[in-house]
Amino acid sequence: MSALLSNAQLAERFGFTPQYLRVLRMTGRGPKFFRINGATSRAFYREEDIESWLAERPTFSSTMDERRASHAKAQAAKPKATRRRASGKHSEGDARSTGRPARGPARATDPRRSRSK
Repeated sequence: MSALLSNAQLAERFGFTPQYLRVLRMTGRGPKFFRINGATSRAFYREEDIESWLAERPTFSSTMDERRASHAKAQAAKPKATRRRASGKHSEGDARSTGRPARGPARATDPRRSRSK
């Protein structure tokens, strides 16, 4: 039987707070865990689950490599932007291709509402 670690023991081992491990559990980003008496009992971690979780984590030889990988991952997650037409011409019936109708002529000032008398 492998050794079991409680939430507090694992947090201390890695320098995390127990609350951060809870967030990892809730979002599915942490190591596998189990509870002995259902959902209201404490979470425990097996050594082999912790080791496999660590093995899945990416490793880097420099912080620049880490930034590049993080940037590439963020770019891959972004949806592709739609491009405007290459001709630069606007579509008919809208103001500057915004999809809104063009504005009418400017309103003339009502002389009865003027403040100067």
